[in-house]
Formats: sequence, structure tokens, C-alpha cells
Amino acid sequence: MKHILQKSRIQHLILRRNGYLLLAVSSILLNVVLGLGMVNVVGHEKIVLVPPVMERSTWVTSYQVSPEYLSGMSLFLADLLLNVTPSNAMTQHQLFLRYVDSPQYEKFKTELFTEEDRMKKEHMTMSFQLSDIQVDPSKFIARISGDVQYMVGSTMMPIKHLTYSFAFTYHLGLLKVKSFEEVTSRA
Repeated sequence: MKHILQKSRIQHLILRRNGYLLLAVSSILLNVVLGLGMVNVVGHEKIVLVPPVMERSTWVTSYQVSPEYLSGMSLFLADLLLNVTPSNAMTQHQLFLRYVDSPQYEKFKTELFTEEDRMKKEHMTMSFQLSDIQVDPSKFIARISGDVQYMVGSTMMPIKHLTYSFAFTYHLGLLKVKSFEEVTSRA
């Protein structure tokens, strides 16, 4: 009788062991499948963003941004630099500096401080009316064209049609300004 009872207990323990073994193997296989799925998904996700000036939804991935995002950010940053008065220059420029790439920060800060000082001394106001924007998301470059008008004191200066170029860096979802310069037209 003892022998039959012992054999029954051993069979019961073997069934439990096999059940737990099956559960462990299933869990390992599921983890492997999930791991392969994660490897396949990493780098392919899109994050939907809405920057300060946007009419449509935009996206960014690990390596690229949508043309709408690049365009919207360029317009926002151009507004900070090109629609300036002596009273708002410091605020506009401080906000712009938040979007500047680290290696270029001191250069931009010095240039913007000099411009603020000049605007205050000459009571100069600058306004920009956009006429065209062209973006190249693969190179992170945007070109904006429009009419720039300066007002020195109470004297309006002639309107100039100018084109500016933004070059950006993009790393880990952060779009930063690398350069901003006036593009000279070839005559």
C-alpha cells in the first residue's frame, strides 16, 4: 500500500513539475518574441508634435523630422529674430537661445546682445513679412524669404526683400539651430 501511495505522489509531483516547466518554457518563448518585436520597433516610432506655430500635425523619428515640423519651427524662430523692438528684444532673444545648438550658443549670444544694444541706442524696430519658405528635411535646412522693414526712431526705412537660411542639428528628438544667416542673392 505504501508503495502505491508513494508512486501516486511521485506521479502527482511529476505532473506538477511538467506543468511548471511548460509554463516556464512558454514564458521564455514569449519574452523572446517580445524582445524581437522591440528590436524591430526601435528607431521606427514617430512622435507627433505640435510646436508653437503649427497648422497641421507633425512628426519626428530618431533620424528625421517632417517638413511641416521643420517649417513651423523655422517660422517660430524667424519671428523671434526678425520681429523685434527695443522693448521685446531681450525676451525674444533669450527665448531664441533656448533653441541654439550648444557649440554655437556663445556666438549667437554675443551677436544678439550686440543687436539688442544697437536697437536700444538707435530706437530701431524690425519687422518681417514672410513671402516664401522652403525646407529640406533630409539636410535640416530651411530658407525663408520675405520683406524686412526697419524703423529707426520715427523714420521708416525702405522695405527690403531678403532671404535667410536656417541650418539645424537634430539629435535625440531635439532640433537645434546651428546657423542663421542672410542669403545673398546673385545678380
